[in-house]
Amino acid sequence: SAEAFVQPVRSSSSISTTARRAAKAVVPAADEDVEVKLNTYPEIPANLIDCFSPNEWKQRCALAVSYRIAYLHEWHENIFNHITLKLEGSDAEPDGPHFL
Repeated sequence: SAEAFVQPVRSSSSISTTARRAAKAVVPAADEDVEVKLNTYPEIPANLIDCFSPNEWKQRCALAVSYRIAYLHEWHENIFNHITLKLEGSDAEPDGPHFL
């Protein structure tokens, strides 16, 4: 029957609880002297410098953020890992375009 495929929906209060827990893990204490940089991505690890261009690394990080947002809102089972990103500039390559 169709009811067997219906997933229970979590209430918005439980989602906001999840968001609060995630925020507490990231936000430093008020008395700490911390420089906060928003919209920045981690540097390319030394062992991957030859594998990715800086532009591709930035795009991979943005894609990872999309998956984290999906997980935070418990959409990860609904998207079936179907978040796709077309690499900028890959149209000009002979075997392009490339997607992540």
